[in-house]
Amino acid sequence: MRILIVNNVLQESRYRRHTRILSSQVAQRCRANVRTTYFKSIAHMDEYHDDFDAVILSGTEGLLSKASDRKQFSELTDIIRNINMPILGICGGEQLIGLAYGKPIVPTGRLVRGYRNIEILDADPFFEGLPKVVSVMQSHYEIVESLPAGFKLLARSNTAPIEALRSSKALVYGVQFHPEFNNKQHPAGARILANFGRLAKQ
Repeated sequence: MRILIVNNVLQESRYRRHTRILSSQVAQRCRANVRTTYFKSIAHMDEYHDDFDAVILSGTEGLLSKASDRKQFSELTDIIRNINMPILGICGGEQLIGLAYGKPIVPTGRLVRGYRNIEILDADPFFEGLPKVVSVMQSHYEIVESLPAGFKLLARSNTAPIEALRSSKALVYGVQFHPEFNNKQHPAGARILANFGRLAKQ
């Protein structure tokens, strides 16, 4: 199993620890070999299709409701629509999926941070083995405004109407939360990553 992580942070030096945690958790939970590449270095995905089995889009500190930040990701959002392998978008990664499929990103009005409960709405294998309400790490200022056409709503919370989504046509998932941050008291994120790894292998 080989997974490509697309690192979407704008200030790489500031978020190196987070990048290491994401890479380590994906490798461990998905039982995968992981390579990380910076989003600005991707011109197209054709060169990766033979080398990887899945793609994970990391979060970003960029504010995708702002035209200046959104412009930096315009090539990537074009690429997302043409990735022919399983995708998981995490936090800003989910927002990039929303943008790629025509939905704006809107501010929440405040920073949402810390472990928060989300409600699972759909018995999708992505959430296999989890109860209807789970606690996951949140860290965001913005959310996808509404569900893109051709996607299913999988989870919601009182701070984000779209906590998880999935394409009805392909293995494309997005989560507004950060499953890479998990511990013994909050194990759901670890299970979600493992489930994605299992689905991507099928």
